[in-house]
Amino acid sequence: MARRVFPIQYFFDVAKGPRAISVEDADGDGKLDLATVGGGTVTVLLGNGAGTFVHAANELGYLNYVPNEEEISDYIHSYSGRIGPITTWFKKYPESLRYVDPKLEEIDRPVLVFWGAQDQLLLVENAERLKERLQRSKAHIFERCGHFSYQDQHEKFADLITEWVDGGYQRI
Repeated sequence: MARRVFPIQYFFDVAKGPRAISVEDADGDGKLDLATVGGGTVTVLLGNGAGTFVHAANELGYLNYVPNEEEISDYIHSYSGRIGPITTWFKKYPESLRYVDPKLEEIDRPVLVFWGAQDQLLLVENAERLKERLQRSKAHIFERCGHFSYQDQHEKFADLITEWVDGGYQRI
């Protein structure tokens, strides 16, 4: 196999979890892309960008659901050209909390917080922090779900949202 040079490398913190390495043509452009996970860090070596990013997010974000080819294509298209700002946001997320947290107490609207218990991108502790800081909130943690809990347990998520819209928000 020919040696491939990856011009850009991004790092962002995630939950401590198992180490995984993926070397494949994640975005279908005929070039190998590399993503690694381990030690609380995701390292994405971009051959072409969005495809590798989506592949790594899918590996980390789902426990129960597998996106179909149309969904993956849509994700790749929507992230195309935006990987730099997105990974910068993830990298700066812990730092931004000190600016956001004090503002949360000012929100006086019913808020439904939902999270996957095994979210490896944004830790479940963030849901607990939101619940504590928001005046009028309800938190629902989906067990056996990753970052994309609304897809991992889509039927339970639909029930949760239906109940909220049908008046559950009024009981907060």
